[in-house]
Amino acid sequence: MPPAGGKKLKMKAGKKIKKALRWYIKTVQKILITLLLTILYSVGLGATFLFALIFNRRLLGLKAKKETSFWKEAEGYQSDLDDSIRQS
Repeated sequence: MPPAGGKKLKMKAGKKIKKALRWYIKTVQKILITLLLTILYSVGLGATFLFALIFNRRLLGLKAKKETSFWKEAEGYQSDLDDSIRQS
């Protein structure tokens, strides 16, 4: 009959191996997720930039603007004396 201590030793070794594997898996998982998300971000941002560059250059502000101001005259707001008197 084998001694009872051998079974406990195997259980302790098994727990240590499990703990080491958990740490290893978590570390590899963090590295892979960071790497894959970085690649996805770079590819996605690059594809968006190329799409905007090819199909709509106005979004990127690459076209020269002829106007020196963004001011636009309002339409339909002519004021006359009667309107001013009624509002005051």
